[in-house]
Amino acid sequence: MVGAGRRDGVRGKRAEHARSFVLSGATGNTGQVVAEELQRLGVPFVAMARSASNRAKLSARGIEAVHGDFDAPGSMEGALRGAQKAYLVCTPDEKLIARETAFIAAAKKAGVKHVVKCSAYLADVAGETNNLRSHGEIERALMESGMEYTILRPHGFMQTFTLFAWDMIQKAGVNAGAGGAGDAAGARGEDHADDP
Repeated sequence: MVGAGRRDGVRGKRAEHARSFVLSGATGNTGQVVAEELQRLGVPFVAMARSASNRAKLSARGIEAVHGDFDAPGSMEGALRGAQKAYLVCTPDEKLIARETAFIAAAKKAGVKHVVKCSAYLADVAGETNNLRSHGEIERALMESGMEYTILRPHGFMQTFTLFAWDMIQKAGVNAGAGGAGDAAGARGEDHADDP
């Protein structure tokens, strides 16, 4: 869930300007679902995208898009200027820390008040995997930034579940996980768009 708000369907007055909420990752697995849900809810936002082709794809879906490149901090500052809130999600690879901390710095410099970061379950600077340690470092940078923040730590996303499970299901005929007989707690990307 993005931010906090009433759950009875009554929403407060929304900002008139779409730039007040900037969404990163709107062409990726998670951000795309968040963008679709924001559209469905009628929440004004602008999507940050690196390539002209991705911005054109977003525009074709009725989404205002601006140039912002995780590897070019100045472009992110321009994309974030005037925004009150921003949603941060990035490809979890070896550049994750550099890219997301650059986004946080650009957001602060641009005057963003609140950043919502899509992190990972059990993220910690002393986490057991590189991914968990990376998210832990980024969370710490966000907490120390002086901006308001919301950190989302999903265990996994239902919309990407089959991307990871399909090979096992196809080759072994089973879907196994580390939860034993317990339930798996998966998040819906749509939940990250709820009441920004």
